[in-house]
Amino acid sequence: MIPHVSINLCCYNSEKYLHETLQGIVNQTFRGWELVVVNDGSTDATEAIIFEYKKQGYPIVYHYQKNKGLGASRNEAIKLSRGEFIAFIDHDDIWLPEKLEKQIPLFDDPEVALVYCDTVFFNEKGHSRRMYSYRRYQTGWCFSKLLTDYFLSVQTVVIRRTALNYEKMWFDPRFQMIEEADLFRRVAYRWKIDMVNEPLAKWRVHKDSLTWAKGYLFADETELMLEAYAATIPAFVDRYSSEIQIVKRRIAVTRATHLWKQKRTSDARKCLSPFVWENAKVFCLFLMTFLPADCVQPLMNKVRRYTVPG
Repeated sequence: MIPHVSINLCCYNSEKYLHETLQGIVNQTFRGWELVVVNDGSTDATEAIIFEYKKQGYPIVYHYQKNKGLGASRNEAIKLSRGEFIAFIDHDDIWLPEKLEKQIPLFDDPEVALVYCDTVFFNEKGHSRRMYSYRRYQTGWCFSKLLTDYFLSVQTVVIRRTALNYEKMWFDPRFQMIEEADLFRRVAYRWKIDMVNEPLAKWRVHKDSLTWAKGYLFADETELMLEAYAATIPAFVDRYSSEIQIVKRRIAVTRATHLWKQKRTSDARKCLSPFVWENAKVFCLFLMTFLPADCVQPLMNKVRRYTVPG
C-alpha cells in the first residue's frame, strides 16, 4: 500500500540516540507511514540498528551513500518518499505517540501545506522546557513572520508533498545551519501553515548538536538566503524591506558575538555599529564587547529564556 506519510530520517554516526528516535516512530498511533532512512556514510553501528527494526517488519526504505552533508541527504530522502505528506525527524530527537495522528487532520484545509506542533527541549541532566511556553507561534500566512522570527523546529514539521512541486530546489546543499528554515520559509511564501498547540515532540540539546556547535554559520548562510530570495521572489527587497532590516541586524549580532568570543572586539563593534541605535539589545551587546566575553557569556546563558539549564 502507498503510505500516507513518509518520515524522513537522515543519519550520520547516529548510534548513541537512534534507538530512542526509532522507538518514537514505531510507537505512532497513526499507522499509515513509511520510514525513509538516508545513511550519510556512517562508520558506527547506525546501519545495524536500522536493520534491527527493518527485520521486525516495519516499513523502512533504507539508502546508504558516501557522506554528502545534511542538505543533500534530506533531498535524497524526499526523492525516495512515496507519501502524500512528508515528516522530518533528526536522529537524536523523539516523537510522542500521537504526533502524526493529531497533525494530519489539519491538512483538510487545502491551502495548508505545513503543519507543526509544540516541542520540548531537553538535556541529559533531566532539564526540559516547552518551546512555546516562552515564545510566540503563528498560523496562517506566515512568510513575513518566519523571515524575522523563525519559530519552527524541524522535528515537528509535516509538509504536503505537492507543495514541493513549486520549488525549483528543495534543501539548499550550501547550508548546514538553515537548510530547513530556508525551505520551510519558501513553502510558507506560497501556502498557509497550521499547528497543533501540544508538545508532541522532544528536541535533545547536547554539545555535539550542530545547532550549538556551529551556530556562527547562521550569519553567512542567512545572507546567502536573502540574496536567493531577492533573485527569485518578485519585488522581495521592496515588499519586505522592514523584515530584511531586522534579519540583517540579527546577522550582525550573530557575527559580532562570534568575533567577540574570538577576542576580536574591534571587529565585533564594527559589525554592530550600523544597528546600535536601532535596538536596545544591540546597544547592550555593543557595550558588553568592551568586557571579556569569557566573563560575560556565562551570565548571558543564565538569563536567556530559551536556554535549557545545564
